[in-house]
Amino acid sequence: MRKNNIKKALKYIYIILLLLSASLSKAQEAGNDSLAATTLFSQAKSLFLSDRTTALSKSLAGLEIAEKINNKTLQGNFNNVIGLIYTYQSKYDVAAKYYAKAKEFAIQIKDKVMLSKVYNNLGLNYMQEGKQLEAIQQSLNAIKVLEEIGNTAGLGDTYANISNSYIRLNLYGKALAYADSALKYFKQINKLSGMANIYNNYGFIYSDTKQIPKALVYFAKSLKIKEQMNDQDGQANTLSNMGTAYHDLKEYGKAMDFFNKAEKLYKLANDPKGIAEVQTNMANVKAAMKDGSALADSKKTYEYAKKNTTQEQQRDIALVVSKNYRNIKDYENSLKYYRIYDSLKDVTINEAMLKQIATLEATYQNEKKQQQIKLLSKQNTIQQLQLNKKNLTIYIIAIAFLLSGVIVYQLYSRNKIKQAAKLQAAIIHQQNLAAKGIIEAEERERKRIAGDLHDGVGQLFSAVKLNLGVLIDKYVVKQDAAAKLSEKTMAMVDESCVEVRSIAHQMMPNALIKSGLVSALRDFINKIQSDRLKIQIETQGIDKPLDSNVETVLYRVIQESVNNVIKHAQASVLDIFLLCDDKEITATIEDNGKGFDMASKKDFTGIGLKNIISRVEFLRGSVEVSSSPGKGTLVAIYVPLA
Repeated sequence: MRKNNIKKALKYIYIILLLLSASLSKAQEAGNDSLAATTLFSQAKSLFLSDRTTALSKSLAGLEIAEKINNKTLQGNFNNVIGLIYTYQSKYDVAAKYYAKAKEFAIQIKDKVMLSKVYNNLGLNYMQEGKQLEAIQQSLNAIKVLEEIGNTAGLGDTYANISNSYIRLNLYGKALAYADSALKYFKQINKLSGMANIYNNYGFIYSDTKQIPKALVYFAKSLKIKEQMNDQDGQANTLSNMGTAYHDLKEYGKAMDFFNKAEKLYKLANDPKGIAEVQTNMANVKAAMKDGSALADSKKTYEYAKKNTTQEQQRDIALVVSKNYRNIKDYENSLKYYRIYDSLKDVTINEAMLKQIATLEATYQNEKKQQQIKLLSKQNTIQQLQLNKKNLTIYIIAIAFLLSGVIVYQLYSRNKIKQAAKLQAAIIHQQNLAAKGIIEAEERERKRIAGDLHDGVGQLFSAVKLNLGVLIDKYVVKQDAAAKLSEKTMAMVDESCVEVRSIAHQMMPNALIKSGLVSALRDFINKIQSDRLKIQIETQGIDKPLDSNVETVLYRVIQESVNNVIKHAQASVLDIFLLCDDKEITATIEDNGKGFDMASKKDFTGIGLKNIISRVEFLRGSVEVSSSPGKGTLVAIYVPLA
């Protein structure tokens, strides 16, 4: 009987262990997927201004992973970014669907920061589509949420969107007021992209109100920032506005130059709305110049606008087509297109819409006043309670005396904690200095050994080769055996020279000293001869030299990682990605090899990962490793730059 009970107990224990093992495996896989999705989100955000096509593909891939692991925060963020990319591609209906999903996730997880961003992007989507009433409504929703959570940093983007809507409604006074408010917030948080957009708004307002010189000054400010940020779509918009300003000055040659530059950038950014807008402006200039191609160009742009953009663009180009027909005295067609313009004008802006917008603002201001009244009422209630508590003052003072001793003791304890913290900070500082000294000493020793190998041993081998050649030519008997032996000896000397040079270069590559990290890595990878391993390297944001210690350590750990893949991984593809911003540099090395079990201490330390981690820790950085048998390995390295 006892034996049967023991067997049953062992059976239950075995089942429990199997369940725990499966649970741990699933948790590890989910952690890997979460890291991959987070990395894709970071990459998509960094590519948003310069390469929206790649940003979209990374976002869609990340969304698929986020849905797989049911991470609602990541799903909401990916849907929001995808919607924004589609907005800039003038696919407003598609964008709205993704925003709706993002809004749903934000409400589910009660993430009001995300919700405010969704409202703000919805406002931008409606504004670009030409639906200004809906745009302002969504922007006011965003402001309400931001004020609820006290997040003033996000108000700049929302005020900028409202300013844009009022510009499109030709309400320049209100547009200027909201632009001023937006610029104030952008300057507080030093958001360059926001400041560039507001400078562009100022230029547009002053251009439309015939203050052209003042407009051009603000356009130039905006363009300079957008060029620094490599914002192609933003540059195109500002260049197009500058072209319009020169058109108003009747400097048609300059206007066409700016429009041509803008058209190229809009096409690179895949922005149909921008393309239609700038082609409309170009047709308008040609009409003013009485250019024979103006009519054909304007009709072509009108057809493009009908298929790809909004009624706002169709309205503007219809007026240009009408002018071109009038220039050739074809009044019938001129009237036809003017009627199209007039009908679209009524659709885009009318008195009813302006009244609705005024009502929206009035409602918002009234709600704000009601909240202030409630706040004042609460304050009055508090004051009344304070008056009622005056009789307790004596007791409070007595208690205060009793508690004073406790407070003094707490202050003394807090001071001791501060002193301990300072001591700990000093120790960490000394450790950092020691780590830096170790790295520098190691690299100095590498340089010395490399120099000795190259200048000492290398030169000796060269002299040996020369002397050996003379001996062979003059004194070796010309026999077959002697000739073969001399050839083998010379080949060994040649091979030794090459090996010494190779070792010296690996210890301290010239490319790292002369050209920096990226060039050194490319040089290192180009020297790897392998038909079975395809190595790709991609960099983003590394446009100036880094600190020499950072470059040296990153080169060494990436070199070590690549050698690990070559020796152990049996991989066919190896991807290296470097991303640098103001705060940190991130390096990822990912292969499709056989991987390893991270739970196995032998596997984890036997392939040099311990050495990589210790080197990165010298720079106060961190290393994250993700791998499992048969699924390859991802090494992610994060090094702070400040």
